[in-house]
Amino acid sequence: MELATLHGYWDGKPLCFGGDFNEIRYMVERRGCRRVLNSMKLLDDLYNELDLVDLPLSRAKYTWSRPPNKKSKIDRFIFSSNWEDHFPNINFNRLARPFSDFLLGTAGECFSKELHAYKEKLKMWNRDVFGNIDKAIDSALTKMKELDELDDERGLTEVEENMLVTAKVEFEVAHRRQNIMLRQKLRIIYIRDGDLNTITEW
Repeated sequence: MELATLHGYWDGKPLCFGGDFNEIRYMVERRGCRRVLNSMKLLDDLYNELDLVDLPLSRAKYTWSRPPNKKSKIDRFIFSSNWEDHFPNINFNRLARPFSDFLLGTAGECFSKELHAYKEKLKMWNRDVFGNIDKAIDSALTKMKELDELDDERGLTEVEENMLVTAKVEFEVAHRRQNIMLRQKLRIIYIRDGDLNTITEW
C-alpha cells in the first residue's frame, strides 16, 4: 500500500525503491518453497499493476538466511520502467554476511582522495600497532563469501558450518580492532590539526 502511494505521488518520474520487503515473489526465491502463498501473489500483482521491474541480484541467489537452512531473497530494488534508462550501469550485489545484506552502486566507485592520502600511513599503523588487520578482514570475508556461495548451491556440511562460524568470529575480532585503530588515528589527526569543530568527543 505504501509503495503504491509513493508510486502514485511520483507517477511519471523515474523511481527506484529498495529495502527489505520481507516477502518473495517467486518460489525459487526461497529455499524449499513448495507452494505459492497469497502474499506472493499480492506482491506479483503490485509489480504488474505499477509496471515495476526487479533489479537482478548478481552472483547470488538469496539475501537473507537463518540457521539451520532457511534462505530467501527478500531484499530487493524495484524500479519503474523508465528508471534504468537513467542508470544503466547499476549493479545489485550481495555483501558478505557481517555487512548489510545488499549493496546498490555504480561500477567504478572509488575511495575519496582524503582516504587515499592516508592509505600508506594506515598500512604502517596496521603493521606496527595491530598487525595486518586489513588482511585478516579480507581473509575472513573471502572465506564467508566462498561458503555462502557453496551454501546457495548445495547447503553446508557440519564442518563447513563450523568454518563459517569461525570466519565470522575472525571478522568480528578484526573489525573491532580496526575500529579502535581508526579512532586512534583520528585522535592523532585531531591533535595535529586542532580542529575542535570536527571531533568533540570520543
